[in-house]
Amino acid sequence: ASIQDWGWILDDSTGFIMQWGTLGSSNGTYNFPRAFPVGCFAIFVTNTNAQGTQVDNAFGYPVSNSQFFAATKSSGIVNLVNNFPVAWFAIGR
Repeated sequence: ASIQDWGWILDDSTGFIMQWGTLGSSNGTYNFPRAFPVGCFAIFVTNTNAQGTQVDNAFGYPVSNSQFFAATKSSGIVNLVNNFPVAWFAIGR
């Protein structure tokens, strides 16, 4: 286990892993602190502050067992993906 502002916890009996962290700017592919041996079931991404005058949608998805994509998207400008800071939480095995 590694418990800091970013890190992971492994349940040895089930293989279940929780991982978390923050990104100072988001619009790309990032590495998990620890690769999931089986796979990432889900990743949750959220804004860490008000992020400007537009309401922004933070989103992400697993790319592989060792990487995920995270970004924020403006609600006021169509298809504008920006790079606001986010927090993320992932679960898997």
